[in-house]
Amino acid sequence: MIRSVFFASLRFKYTLLMALLIGFFILGGIFLAEQNLRRSLVRESVEKGVGVARGVAFNVEDPLLSGDDLSLFSALKTAGRSQGVVYVVIVDEQGQVKVASSIDLVGTTWRWPGEPEPSAEGEGYLLRRSLAGDLFDVEVPILLVGDKPLPLGSIHLGLSQSHENQ
Repeated sequence: MIRSVFFASLRFKYTLLMALLIGFFILGGIFLAEQNLRRSLVRESVEKGVGVARGVAFNVEDPLLSGDDLSLFSALKTAGRSQGVVYVVIVDEQGQVKVASSIDLVGTTWRWPGEPEPSAEGEGYLLRRSLAGDLFDVEVPILLVGDKPLPLGSIHLGLSQSHENQ
């Protein structure tokens, strides 16, 4: 009889309600913090990928003009060793693949693997994200530096988001 009075009391109902509300707010805070951390990791990964792609674009300008395939493959291998990089493709101005991490792509017209969602354009790069959300394509132009920059092609760098979760 005492137990049933205790569970039916206003004090018990109020305490239970407060505990549920506090738990709800704590779980909501954890969820928001996790989402913010995930966005920060994705942004950091994309910025790293843009840096790698810009470095490759700067280093392949001369070999692309002179047709030095060895230097192009060397730059490609170096970029491909970066953590989270799935593929690297060097494309000329006409969209033909000059060098790729997959030899089968060389000489073909570049098509991004997967269906992109609407792309984002940053300062000097183009970013595409797959519909599944697990793959980013960072495109950085290769420019011949001079009074008026002359486009020579572009670097496509594939970044895996699933690699960040490990």
